[in-house]
Amino acid sequence: MNLNEKWRRLTQKQQQAVVVCAVCALVLVITISVTAVLVTKQIRASQNPQDPDSQTSDYDDNNYTIDSSAVLEKTEDAGAEYLKDTLFIGDSNTVRLYNNGMVTLQQYCAKEGLTIQDANTMEIVSFKKDAKQYTIVDAITKMKPRRVLITLGTNNADGSLSEEDFIASYRKLIESIQKAYSYTDIIINAIPAIPQSHAKYPDLDQKVIDNYNIALAKLCEETNCKFLNSAQVLKDENGYGKQTYYNKDDIHLTSSGLKAMLDYYTSHAYKTEDRRPDTKNIATRAEDFTANPTPESSAKPTEEPAAGFTASYHAQPSGSGTLTMNNESGKDSFKVDIKDAGDSVTVKAVPNEGNIFVKWSDGVTSMERTDKKFKQNLDVTAMFAPLSLSISADRQEGTVDDEIQFKAKLNSDKYAKVDDVVWFVDGEKIDGVAGGSYKFRFEEAGTLKIAAEVTYNGQTVRSNTVKITVEAKATATPSPAPTATPTPAPTASPAPETPDKQPEPEVPVEPGKNPDGEKIPETQPQDAE
Repeated sequence: MNLNEKWRRLTQKQQQAVVVCAVCALVLVITISVTAVLVTKQIRASQNPQDPDSQTSDYDDNNYTIDSSAVLEKTEDAGAEYLKDTLFIGDSNTVRLYNNGMVTLQQYCAKEGLTIQDANTMEIVSFKKDAKQYTIVDAITKMKPRRVLITLGTNNADGSLSEEDFIASYRKLIESIQKAYSYTDIIINAIPAIPQSHAKYPDLDQKVIDNYNIALAKLCEETNCKFLNSAQVLKDENGYGKQTYYNKDDIHLTSSGLKAMLDYYTSHAYKTEDRRPDTKNIATRAEDFTANPTPESSAKPTEEPAAGFTASYHAQPSGSGTLTMNNESGKDSFKVDIKDAGDSVTVKAVPNEGNIFVKWSDGVTSMERTDKKFKQNLDVTAMFAPLSLSISADRQEGTVDDEIQFKAKLNSDKYAKVDDVVWFVDGEKIDGVAGGSYKFRFEEAGTLKIAAEVTYNGQTVRSNTVKITVEAKATATPSPAPTATPTPAPTASPAPETPDKQPEPEVPVEPGKNPDGEKIPETQPQDAE
């Protein structure tokens, strides 16, 4: 018996029941499937907050608009010769140009983790037959490039450096190059976009990058440089870096991303006359971080100084913190000669009041670091940022059982949140109380001292202290109780005297006789004198 025949044998009510059960089963399957998808996304969101599918953002790429006469427009491809005459200056993505064989050693001066502040002072460039290391500016005078392309700023995109300070440091680098070697053309490359998923570098912010780039285009106008807006080719439709151009959860460009950036560079060329007076005696680059530069065969080994590794440490921005090493403290920088690969160096970053230590330029987040087993030179910078906490009260006096409102304010929410503020009364932490606003009820009279704290990366930032005068509640003066008029004790009426005997009845007395019946003698009248 087939299914059709079985179906026909069912009554109408049985057929209806079968249909209802089938629909219910279908709804149940759909519900389970949708729930599973939602739960999976929720798990992904908790495990990886940078996952594009698990996060929302208020970032708007429409805010990234560059309207500047310094921007390089599209041209015919300038080709390999244009690349060959360019010196690439930058950080880790520029280092990757060399590591991927896209530029030669003679074409770049770069260092991983390089910030715009360090680019002005850090000695990162080595040359053959020269034990000394040079800053980027000094290296340019020795290399005499026809043009330079500078790509810096990614390591400042965590917002630890204000836009004003960032541009000031960039301006200093540009003007130093122009003063040291005025014959080179300077092109400022846009800071590369970062992908929406960048969990390995969670502090970086695409909005910060956009704001920096807009400011850089304006700076190029002011300093007579050109701006290469390569962000256009690296961004996706949402304004973040195209994921195919980046390593997973990373900010570093893959070879395809690097090639796209180079193609944009050669198709937006800055063609000028070669202004260099000569191209003679150009210094030949040596590998970065080479401890002992290899002398040419004609040089005598004894003429070359015996150079070991060096470990250099810096504090930035100036005035925000210092370094401590061994028994020396309060220093802006240290440079240590490493004579043996087994040597170790311990240095501590100490923030000045009103500042916090953020991280080292190579990503180390502990304030104190110990470096050892050197296989190359080390040059890192301790990065500080201002962070302060203040509190206020709606009034500074009250009585017992009063509630007084306190508020906490941070000068920046980049590194700490007011929700994490904890409160103290007379130096004792109030358990279970946290946040930027709280009402305290005072239970005893006296002068109380209120303060707050917030912590970032193991560093405690304490607020000002607010003194509150608490008085006892005023008590109304009692009215004197009325004096009760004493009720006089009742006076007992004297009991009537009880006669000892009953009075005898009176006996009538005859005239001239006394009561005893005797005759009263007559008395003779007395004559008056």
